[in-house]
Amino acid sequence: MPSRYSWFLVAAVLGVVALSATLVFAGVGGERGVVAAADIGEMIAVGVSAVAILRSAAKLGSRTSVGRPWLLIGVGALMYAIGDAIWTVMEVGLRADIAYPGISDIFYLLEYPFVAAGILSAGLAFRQLVPMRKPI
Repeated sequence: MPSRYSWFLVAAVLGVVALSATLVFAGVGGERGVVAAADIGEMIAVGVSAVAILRSAAKLGSRTSVGRPWLLIGVGALMYAIGDAIWTVMEVGLRADIAYPGISDIFYLLEYPFVAAGILSAGLAFRQLVPMRKPI
């Protein structure tokens, strides 16, 4: 059963997403306001999600076969969150044009190997539960 803290995180993320979407659809603050609402809302949602995944991995035991996949997926989510934070600071805080490729893209790309390793690790961890078939 999820803890109160887990429900709080879910409610907080849903609240941030709802507020961000409302501000975007209402066009509050013109183009700059819409960009800020979208960027900040996504940054918060992704950051909180990364923290929740990493917290779950720690509770499961990051060195166990069950916790390791979540640790890897959580690190991948954290890489994406760092990329989003860099993007948001540059676009909203500094009002800079975002270079492509830029520093944030390094972190966006770092997400993929961690998530792929996490998914592969999960498949290997649960192979006793599901009969694995060899390719023909």
